[in-house]
Amino acid sequence: MNPGKLLAAVALAAGLCHAAAGQDLSGPDASMTAALDQGASPEGCGTSNFPFPRPSAELLSGLGTGRNLERIAGTVLPQPAFEAQSAGDIAFFEDLAPSVVAVVTDHALGSGSLISAEGDVLTSWHVVKGYADVGIVFPPTRQGTGPRHNEVVRARVVKVDEVSDLALVKLAMMPKGRMPLRLADPADIRVGARVHALGHRGEHAWTYAKGQIGEIRPNFVWSEGPGGVEHRATVLRTNADVDPADSGGPLVGETGALLGVGGIGGVGGVGGVDRAAADGVFLAVSGIEVRAFLQRPGDRRLASATSAAAAPPAALACEVKQIYQGRSADNTGLVAAFDTRCTGRVDVEIVVPDEKSKPILLRADRNFDGKPDILLLDFSRQGHWELSFWDSDFNGAWGLVGHHPDGAIEPSFYESASAYRERLAGK
Repeated sequence: MNPGKLLAAVALAAGLCHAAAGQDLSGPDASMTAALDQGASPEGCGTSNFPFPRPSAELLSGLGTGRNLERIAGTVLPQPAFEAQSAGDIAFFEDLAPSVVAVVTDHALGSGSLISAEGDVLTSWHVVKGYADVGIVFPPTRQGTGPRHNEVVRARVVKVDEVSDLALVKLAMMPKGRMPLRLADPADIRVGARVHALGHRGEHAWTYAKGQIGEIRPNFVWSEGPGGVEHRATVLRTNADVDPADSGGPLVGETGALLGVGGIGGVGGVGGVDRAAADGVFLAVSGIEVRAFLQRPGDRRLASATSAAAAPPAALACEVKQIYQGRSADNTGLVAAFDTRCTGRVDVEIVVPDEKSKPILLRADRNFDGKPDILLLDFSRQGHWELSFWDSDFNGAWGLVGHHPDGAIEPSFYESASAYRERLAGK
């Protein structure tokens, strides 16, 4: 992509435009007036019949709030933390680690396992609770670096089991060269079997520990701290050191097959195990429960109050309303302004410049400060989004760059803005 063309396109994202004539800009909206007024002019309201694509509220309520993802994508990851005792342990870890991912939301950092060539990732429900979309970070192909191009992928939560604390997410794009873990045969899940725990701890490094299954506990009940959600499942007790941030990560056997999902119990945060109470004993949801979960056709919910906590944000149910459509204030293109969250305020606008060499833009303002924190670009002007920029901590700087190989409004994968600039400069 031509760097000059890209920079010129990004420079157009100065601020969102004014909406329809008569919109109330008093009170909280008064501070937005200057930024809004430099865009569309209300005189042209409704006079253009240009078929603007209708934005989705999911754009603003899904992964676009990923401050944790922005931080991780721009971080040089530390070397893996081993509790290995032999070259065989190291080789075992290196074979399996590419299939173990970090699961990232604004409130949690957990672990997960790639379990199919179609991009299915298994994790814990409490890691993704309350989110429709999450970020998935694959281990870098080069150790001691940050995530590279296409190693940070968007995923949709497709099925949950609140009872046994399991969740399945689907990748928007399957990275090349990643092999899924296979599920262990139920006969392999037995007391005395050696196990290996992979996950994340200490700034999301890929970590490794080993031990053995000491007990299988049917109908075990645990909760997410005092007064927290109560779960029930067959669990495996192991002395493999399963860290709290290993929640959702795999417990695998000597053949590399998945025996269970680690990191249950605990208080607050991502979940995990209360070490003081556990006294060196760690628990994982049994692979038998995993098989039942994957074979079950739909979700399994707890009480209605719990299910409500796991539902997608309310904005997803909002009907997007077009507030304005017409010429821009400087008469250089067409503009449409939308209220996607039923607030009565403009939060998304689409700009179609008259000059054919300029891309179609979508600008979104999630925190209503009059400044765009999402910018999407359609360079081909064919209705397919190609690139996006994200300011997830609202500091005025683009932190993430999204890629849209399928042209959809939501990115398939991300990279840090700094890594993107280096690639653009050919470094």
